Amino acid sequence: MRDERALWLYCSWLGLMRDVQPEYYSDFGTSDGCHDGGDGEGGTWWSRARVAQEWDDITLYLAALRMEDRVGAEGRRWALLMGELGLGRM
Repeated sequence: MRDERALWLYCSWLGLMRDVQPEYYSDFGTSDGCHDGGDGEGGTWWSRARVAQEWDDITLYLAALRMEDRVGAEGRRWALLMGELGLGRM
């Protein structure tokens, strides 16, 4: 079983990392043994391609759970949290 709270927190962090400009991390070399993910953006494990892919995958999973449909305060809380990720209902 996956902990949706932990996934939301990780996804929120990934959303922040998506906004980091490449010049802040692209100068890391591969001398530390990290794989650059084939995107040529240096040796960081959190390359833009990986961040984007993981964010997409997790948001799809969380949206499919429809946690905002839960009863009571829990559902309202999830609606707010999902809205923070940009996944709120229209």
